[in-house]
Amino acid sequence: MPASVPARDTATVSSKGQATIPKHIRDQLKLQPGSKLRMVTLHNGRIALVPRTGTAADIIGFLHDPDRTPMSIAEMEEAIADNWAYSATRGMRSWIDDEEGAS
Repeated sequence: MPASVPARDTATVSSKGQATIPKHIRDQLKLQPGSKLRMVTLHNGRIALVPRTGTAADIIGFLHDPDRTPMSIAEMEEAIADNWAYSATRGMRSWIDDEEGAS
């Protein structure tokens, strides 16, 4: 028996930027009214909706890509350090812009 093809659901974005998530997807993600979703941009440019109500175990293997060369520990550490540096400057950017505008 052939594997089933996943359903392709369509949602329309309203003028307020809202879209309704189909019920079977809300059920699958265990979403309730008021549930939080995180929009994650994947390396291939696709966007994934990740419920914030889950546990770390729910995302094991989430970013796995069999076509991508695995990173070494050194490459991972470098990427983490780069992101920490970027995150730190994001918080400082508004303060720097305020200081430059005050002169």
